[in-house]
Amino acid sequence: AVERKINGPLRIPISEKFCDMGTIVSGKIESGNIRLNQKVMIMPEKRICEISSIYGANENEEQSAISGDNVRIKLRNIKEDMVQTGSVIVDRKHPCHNTREFDALLVIREAKLITSKYKSVMHVHTATEEVILAKLLHKVNKQNKRSRMPPPFVKKGERCIVRIQTTKPVCVETYSDFPQLGRFTLRDEGKTIAIGQILKLVDTNTINA
Repeated sequence: AVERKINGPLRIPISEKFCDMGTIVSGKIESGNIRLNQKVMIMPEKRICEISSIYGANENEEQSAISGDNVRIKLRNIKEDMVQTGSVIVDRKHPCHNTREFDALLVIREAKLITSKYKSVMHVHTATEEVILAKLLHKVNKQNKRSRMPPPFVKKGERCIVRIQTTKPVCVETYSDFPQLGRFTLRDEGKTIAIGQILKLVDTNTINA
């Protein structure tokens, strides 16, 4: 599993960005590996740039870094205002999915009652996005069986499969493909309302540059 992650498609969710004699971003390499002078793409902006410096956890300059490493990266050919926290650095040949709609398994933590059209804020990897529960699709019982009919509501302690729509495109993957990019929380008024896993991407867009 470790080897697969190191040699897998590149995924670095950006947790911080700033300008210091060039554009610098920080993040954890969730999958894949990077090296100096490598050309990469930033999603969902689909901007091509190049890695000019890599700094490891001890601030030493490195020639390369692998999955699991926390890094700061200086990027060439891109301005700082073109990069957003929550964007994902990927390999151009293996872009991540960019979607506004997906199905997910939710475990309700706090809310007394949730119906379709419920609005909250999703936190997924380093991204934060406003979302709406477009549909409640199924309730899921303790034996993992799905209800045939959509439930009118769900409440604290229950599990359900829902269709979620985001206000803007967000870079995510299914939980089965990339757990780090496929698990999320829904928050409202400072409380964690639900935790979720992405099951299926409904409206997706990838690009091969």
